[in-house]
Amino acid sequence: MNLYMCWGFGAEYVTFVFAENARQAKRMTLDWENNALGHYDVTYEDIAHHLVGKTDEVEKPCVVDHKKHPMYPIVEKLGSYFVDKYDEW
Repeated sequence: MNLYMCWGFGAEYVTFVFAENARQAKRMTLDWENNALGHYDVTYEDIAHHLVGKTDEVEKPCVVDHKKHPMYPIVEKLGSYFVDKYDEW
């Protein structure tokens, strides 16, 4: 499974998405934006992505949107993480 970092243009946050390909990651991020956040003005074209890495540890596609997500340790293993404050960059 591939790990993508995804975000909407102009957003101040990212999500990590385990998906088969970038198109699936963008679609899952759009669904998350619409359903979890209520951002119905976001479109598929508004979603940007970056391939972080690949792993065999994840079998089902999923959106990792917080540090307590059960798949978050795998995100960290692949070298990515959520930043709590902008001054940590």
